[in-house]
Amino acid sequence: MTQDLRRFVEKTVQQIEGNRQEKDDLYEELLIHLDLSKEEFINAGLSDKEAEKKAMEHFGNETEVGGQIQQAMFPFRKEMMRALAIGSLLFHS
Repeated sequence: MTQDLRRFVEKTVQQIEGNRQEKDDLYEELLIHLDLSKEEFINAGLSDKEAEKKAMEHFGNETEVGGQIQQAMFPFRKEMMRALAIGSLLFHS
């Protein structure tokens, strides 16, 4: 696994607001997924470097994907935080 691939996954995981264990688990899952994708591109005839680049491109933009994972893991977090903030303001008024 190259540093480029690890940085790519780290940037994706940084978008997640989960605890350390959730982030570590996600990091490992994404590395495995990208490594498998890279192997498929290598089996299709690409060089190691080309396959890695193609795997990352195929996966998508790190920030966007991280945001989508965040939304999938915690779909109501923003709404809950907003409701708590409004409730707090109303309660203290």
